[in-house]
This record gives sequence, structure tokens and C-alpha cells, in this order.
Amino acid sequence: IGSGAGYAGDRIEPAVELMEKGNLDYIIFECLAERTIAIGQQDKMKDPTKGYNQLLEARMRKILKLAKDNHIKVITNMGAANPVAAAEKTAEIAKELGVSGLKIAYVTGDDITPQIEKYYDNDVLELDCKLGDIKESILSTNVYLGAEGIIEALENGADIVITGRVSDPALSIGPLVHEFGWNIKDDADKMGQATLVGHLLECAGQVTGGTLRKIFLEGSAEVFLRLAGVFQHERQTGCQIFFVFQLQKKLLQPDGAGEGQRACRSGDEPAPQTGEHEKADACADTKDFAF
Repeated sequence: IGSGAGYAGDRIEPAVELMEKGNLDYIIFECLAERTIAIGQQDKMKDPTKGYNQLLEARMRKILKLAKDNHIKVITNMGAANPVAAAEKTAEIAKELGVSGLKIAYVTGDDITPQIEKYYDNDVLELDCKLGDIKESILSTNVYLGAEGIIEALENGADIVITGRVSDPALSIGPLVHEFGWNIKDDADKMGQATLVGHLLECAGQVTGGTLRKIFLEGSAEVFLRLAGVFQHERQTGCQIFFVFQLQKKLLQPDGAGEGQRACRSGDEPAPQTGEHEKADACADTKDFAF
């Protein structure tokens, strides 16, 4: 699994190089956060055919032929506020480029705007008020979905999977569960490992040393090399830093709960699916934490 992007505006050149030379089975593009999905929602309000990541079209023009020729499956949350339109646009670009035979899937269900009134009594932790108190200001009400939609798409032969708001590690959990037949509900150790791998990979060039370089050499693929398993020098240190960053006393994800002190939960009792995806981003973001 390669990582082609770690934020909405990330460079495309390292992803292209990975797809050309990395001997990949999958590549993920993690391009979504609370700010960027709100931007997507604003774009969709202006134009119902928009709302996906603003670089989706440019990225797809660069990678679709590589995905087909090198048999690499693409998984991304570039669907943002409109994964349906993102999938339609991707199909349109594939046809324009003469790339045929790709099965394109989209995952929906994260947008709970029609049900948001159910959450009006929930506390907004950052603002010390009820969600209903700021209802006039809400732009985006999306929940963290887990990997299940991605897994279903892969099981149905999808080559390109485009999601809206899923948990960041779900982009990697999906292909791992699909390829190895892991059980999300009952295999706590494997899910802990998959979640950790997913959290590292979604950081892309930052986890492989980007945050440690004060000077970035233009055109230097070495700085941005994004292969899981490359652990030398600053890349090892980068993985260690992001490993620690992702730890907290209890890590809650839609696909399971983890004990942060151990990075994955072991023992007789499996970590349950948490239902944390029922919390709207507008209410509380259980993933965002800092040093």
C-alpha cells in the first residue's frame, strides 16, 4: 500500500513515481479534514455537481492510466462532500483518456444533514454549548464511517474507491481486511495493527521525513518517498514521531477501540466496534488531538 497524498493540496508527483516504480497493489489518497469537507460543502452549495476535492480532476488525469496499466487499486476520500459526483467525474475523465475497464465505486452515508436535529441536544465540546445553539452556523454534518463500505466495494471488484468522510486509517484497513480476510469485529490484534498502519500511511510524506526537513529540495523524490517499510534515517524517526503522535489513552475509531499505551489491544476480549461514527464532526471530533 502506497500513500499518494496526506492532505487536500498535496503534490501529485510522488504518487505518480510510486505508481510507476513502487510495485504497489494499492495507493491511498487521504485528502480530507473538517475544514476541507466544509469547503466541499460550500462548493456543492454553489454547484451541485461539485463538492469533491478541488484537485481530484487533476489527480485522476495523472493516475488513471497508471492504475489500469500497473493493476493498482486506488482508494481515496477525495469525494469529500459529494462522492457521487466525484465518481461520475472520474468515469468521465477515464473515458476521455481512453482508459477502459476500470470499475469505479463510491461510498456514501457519512452526510447526516437530514438527521442532524437528532443531535441538537449533544454538547459541542469546543464551544461549551449544545449543537442546537449553533444550528444556523452549521455548514457540514458528516460522521466518520469505518472501512466496511471500502471492503464491500473491493469485494465487488472495484478498481477505484471514492469515499466521503471515513476515518483516516479506514483507507488502509479496507484493503488489508479484504486481502487477508481479517474479521473487523473479532480480531482485535489485527485491527489494532491495521489501524496503526493506516494512521501512519495517511500522513504520507510527513511520516517519511517531511516534517523533519527544514529545506525541501525542488524535485527531490527522496524527500517525499512514501513507501511503508522504508525505515532508515529520518524516515525511521518520522515513523517514530507519528507513532507517538497517534497514541492516546483510548483511541476511538469506527472500526474499533484501542488502548493507546500499547498501540493495539491484545487479550481475551476483542476491542468492540465503537459506534463513534455516530458523532457528527460538527459536535466533536474524537480524532483531533495534539502533543
